[in-house]
Amino acid sequence: MSLAYSICLKRIVALDVGAIAALFCLRAIAGCLLAGTAVPVPFLACVALTALNLGLAKRYAELIGCGSVLTVAGRGYRPGHASILPVAGICSAALSVLCLAIFGGSFVDEHFRNPALIILSSALQLGLFWRVWVGARNPGFDGDPIRLAVQDPLIAGGLLAVSLGVAVAVAAPV
Repeated sequence: MSLAYSICLKRIVALDVGAIAALFCLRAIAGCLLAGTAVPVPFLACVALTALNLGLAKRYAELIGCGSVLTVAGRGYRPGHASILPVAGICSAALSVLCLAIFGGSFVDEHFRNPALIILSSALQLGLFWRVWVGARNPGFDGDPIRLAVQDPLIAGGLLAVSLGVAVAVAAPV
């Protein structure tokens, strides 16, 4: 799938970010299998929707950053796509947060000592996505959400808080 992405899928509108989301899901499945745990569907949905959201934010930033150029280099996106990318990205962000909250429901209640921290993480996740989309609208943003996370103290602090919350929630299985 990575080869197909590199050769052709990255040039097809929507399939490029869909392929990225699918590849992240494969990584999550592999991680669960290596850890010997079940692969909860809400968790996979959260992973896919998060990757989709970040991919759409990156494409949007690339598109508005190219000014009057007709397409983003190596991609199939055109200026007309600039109005739909934020809508699709923000919808995928909201659904991702919902999936994390669902994942934080019965599965976490049964398996982890601090399930409330997973639910709290979903609220922090929503704030992080908001910051990414604010960044994507900034002409100085190069489209790389990882670079934005490192440079933006609110995102970096939020990621640290989410990571710590999840680590504490999963540290002592019931």
